[in-house]
Amino acid sequence: MQLAELLITVGLILSIVGGINAGEDYGKTGIYKSQTLSKAGLGLFIAAFAILCLITASLVQSIRHCEEGEKRILLAVAVSLPFLLVRLIYSALAVFANKRSFSLFYGDVSILLFMALLEEVIVVVIYEGVGMTLKKVKWDRVAGGERGSEEYRMRLQGGDDEPERRGQEGGSWTLKLLALIPH
Repeated sequence: MQLAELLITVGLILSIVGGINAGEDYGKTGIYKSQTLSKAGLGLFIAAFAILCLITASLVQSIRHCEEGEKRILLAVAVSLPFLLVRLIYSALAVFANKRSFSLFYGDVSILLFMALLEEVIVVVIYEGVGMTLKKVKWDRVAGGERGSEEYRMRLQGGDDEPERRGQEGGSWTLKLLALIPH
């Protein structure tokens, strides 16, 4: 999963830089042309999507061992995959195809609406809807050591009489970075 996170982060950076460069070129020449960086970023997004599909398929095999909240999260990811696929197809057509209807500046607004914007809204509603139904979890650090050997104890909010569970070792590097930002 961390590989997918890394691909998405690098893909986002490349897409932003490529978009900025394409915008600067458009300002100079009046012609918008997708940059190589944008194409590379989209390739990384597609690779991350494939990894997400494989991970989701493998987790579905062991769904009976999951808790109810985890089942709902897995279901949300599985339901959102087709919408993400349509969004990726639109992006690929906008970046790689030379069709005016998929152009970022001159494209068909209906195609943009039904292949990009609505997909994004639907995915956000799915994730937010499931996220609002989950129980809040408190994490307390109980042991330290080398990266990869950290253990966490989890208590459900509302009492200490819940059984102790071990979380994933290492954790998400993205979440660790976000934890460093002061609130």
